[in-house]
Amino acid sequence: MSARIPGSQAAKVYVHNEMCNYYGYFGLPHVFLTFNPSAAHSPIFQVMYGDHSVDLSECFPCMPAGRVCALRLAQDPVAAADFYEFSFKCLFHFLLGWDFEQEQSIKDGGILGHIRAFYGTTEFTECGALHGHFLIWLEGGMNPSELHMRLRTDSDFQDQFFRFFKAAIHHHLPDVEDSVDEHFEPRIQRPPMPPSKQPEGMDATEKWEVLFMSEVKKCGEVLQCHHCHSVCHKYGNQGCCRFLFLHEVVDASHFDDQTNSVVLMCCDANVNYFNPYILVFCRHNHDIKCILSGKGAKAAMFYISDYITKMDVKTYEVLSLLSRAVARIPKQIVHQGNVVDHGKALLHKCLSQFNWQQQVHAQQAARYIQGFDDSTCSHQTVPMMSSLLLAYVHEQYIRCDTMTPDDHDDDEVEQVQLQIATDKDGKLVEANQIHHYLYCSDALAQMSFYDFCHCVCVETIKSSARMKNTHETRLGVYRRHALKPGHPAHETHELQEHTNEQRGDGYQEFIPRVVGCSIPRRSDATAWALFALAHFKPFSVIVPLLSGMESVISTFQKYSFSGRSRQVMNNWEAIHECEDERDADRLHKKASMTAESKALSTSLGLASLTDDDVEIDMSRMPSHRAEEDFAISQTVLLMQQCQWLTSRSKAPMACYDQRSPIGKGFTQPLGLVKF
Repeated sequence: MSARIPGSQAAKVYVHNEMCNYYGYFGLPHVFLTFNPSAAHSPIFQVMYGDHSVDLSECFPCMPAGRVCALRLAQDPVAAADFYEFSFKCLFHFLLGWDFEQEQSIKDGGILGHIRAFYGTTEFTECGALHGHFLIWLEGGMNPSELHMRLRTDSDFQDQFFRFFKAAIHHHLPDVEDSVDEHFEPRIQRPPMPPSKQPEGMDATEKWEVLFMSEVKKCGEVLQCHHCHSVCHKYGNQGCCRFLFLHEVVDASHFDDQTNSVVLMCCDANVNYFNPYILVFCRHNHDIKCILSGKGAKAAMFYISDYITKMDVKTYEVLSLLSRAVARIPKQIVHQGNVVDHGKALLHKCLSQFNWQQQVHAQQAARYIQGFDDSTCSHQTVPMMSSLLLAYVHEQYIRCDTMTPDDHDDDEVEQVQLQIATDKDGKLVEANQIHHYLYCSDALAQMSFYDFCHCVCVETIKSSARMKNTHETRLGVYRRHALKPGHPAHETHELQEHTNEQRGDGYQEFIPRVVGCSIPRRSDATAWALFALAHFKPFSVIVPLLSGMESVISTFQKYSFSGRSRQVMNNWEAIHECEDERDADRLHKKASMTAESKALSTSLGLASLTDDDVEIDMSRMPSHRAEEDFAISQTVLLMQQCQWLTSRSKAPMACYDQRSPIGKGFTQPLGLVKF
């Protein structure tokens, strides 16, 4: 239930799981877009608010005072939510070329070519406006590893790649002689009207190019040039900008085959990455990046996933809430000494404090009431009960084998949700997705479990459907398949094949979503082989998954997977590579911070440690084990710096201020323990 509550932790786990399964189905994303439409500065929002005096046909519509616009934004959150949805759909339809009805890119594409898919989340900023983060997949795009191999071996492809992103993403403003007035506000100005597809003569085209470059210059000066503010130094980034300004200046785009790095040109260190068409026609601040570029391309995938699903409650707020909860425990429960009652009261108070602190902005609440979630995606996902599937396979085939336990915490995995089914008498029956697959008709016998979840759903048998509404008697009716006897609901339910690419059935593309467990790594040979076979090798109650005494590894090596199945498996492994890159990057950052702390401690004469004390070889162990070892090493280092591991005879004497309470009665540092 909690996964369906917008803004909850379970809902964020659900969104994160959806993104990861987008990675598995489409591959890794190629473009990251942050879109910041400002309702307070937009004439369109004033019209949505009800101010009909604002004439949108004018170049500079007459706008109310800034204070009035801000008050209107606060007074009408529904109009503000509608403005964001309108801006988002206009951007993706008219500029990026996405058809929301057909759920695919339009025939002519958009400014980035043809889009394969997108996934975005919406959040509320401290400035009182909604903005969105979007991951975008381009048609024909490749994963970073495949791209790096192609760039290394194909010079023509490399030239085309850099020309495409040079035109799509700009890092500097055009060099035109246009002075920008300090009071110029492009967000209230109507965008210029482009010429028709067949302009009259070259003069019209040249005039448009000059006008367009001038608009890019003026809008970029106001909207895309970065100036550090207090928000740039949040989360402990004192003295440096957390948005990594100033950017590193790069004279020309190039590919570094030594480090497998795609480096795009950047001519102005203060300009935020932008697309000129989005800038001129949307007239709002935005940030667009090629995720495939840079040395940490794979790490960027999970950084973005973590960022756009972050929790709103800060750590200091959590600690404050917990302290309030402890303080409000009734004294009689504390003095009674009943540990169970005391624990129950503490949990109840903590949950009450969290629920009381949970804040939802009016614009977010308006979106929730209108039926929108925190996420906005191009394709729907369907649950794939992988944990139930693996449990069945273990019970039937792997009774004697020992499998590697799941390395992920339960908090990171979407929990299983089961639907309630009844028979013709109204009694509950025990049936789930695994039963539907095992007892499917012979017409679906060659379909794997992954494809079954992608193409088939179960529905109640209708009397009218039995008589005339079939695929043979009526155009547009999907094929139905009976469940075999032995299925608990074979008399009341049937399977509907809503997607079949060979026959052209289905206009929606559903993405299977792994539920109940995490995807194992390829390095864990047995778990990986069993997971792949269970999802991509057809089997049923009649046709076994494993034949005879053949092992899981042997069956996996002999079975011929389809090209699509191999692509999904490669995408799954690419997800783990991105996760490892992110974890390795985090460890390196922690190591650098520890090195700075060690240097300070050494200068104060508190510790004398070598570099080997905190060095962890991450290339020889899984990332989660390396992180655990690093945390232990960091704790030991901290204890050594505080002289907790120093013997009493060698401990230096500490001089305390006798007026301080800590100095009374003590002649040496506290807590010195000899091991």
